[in-house]
Amino acid sequence: RAYILIVLGLFFCQFKGNSQNQDFNLRFIFVDTPAGVLKSDNNFRGDSLQVLNQINLILEKLQNDGYLASGIDTVIYSGGNIFAHLYSGKKYSWGKLDFSNLEKNLLDELRLKSAFKENRPVRLTEFSRLNKDIVSYYENSGYPFASVKYEPFSINDSVFNATVIVHKGNFYKLDSIVLKGDAKISA
Repeated sequence: RAYILIVLGLFFCQFKGNSQNQDFNLRFIFVDTPAGVLKSDNNFRGDSLQVLNQINLILEKLQNDGYLASGIDTVIYSGGNIFAHLYSGKKYSWGKLDFSNLEKNLLDELRLKSAFKENRPVRLTEFSRLNKDIVSYYENSGYPFASVKYEPFSINDSVFNATVIVHKGNFYKLDSIVLKGDAKISA
């Protein structure tokens, strides 16, 4: 993704600053994506920064719909038009994500199972939030070095399967705090 931003940034720099004042028509060429997936997004007009933001929004939209390998391969500029070759790749979905190793309190608090049902698209934002929420739960329960692992993790024909395993680490409890210095801190 960073590579795409760099390439597009360099592409737009060639217009010597005039691109911010000039509007471009952005059109996607769907290499392996059904045109209906983004039909409403295939007619965009704006300056170079708006076009770059629109391309990033389209990629985020695809990736949040399970097209994790989506990307822009080629960008062609032709007289006020920008043609971006869009590859979506396979659509990834959840198979079996097993939460049986997690504590009941954690499952109840985070309501995890609803976001990861079978045949739902893999959304990286939800997956990242899952990791963060699990670690945060244990950090706030006295396990500051908790980690989440997915073992065994497998992808079979674009379907993700895994068992969620939490390594809590050692339990830490603070019994007192010693303040040194003259900082004014409430009890």
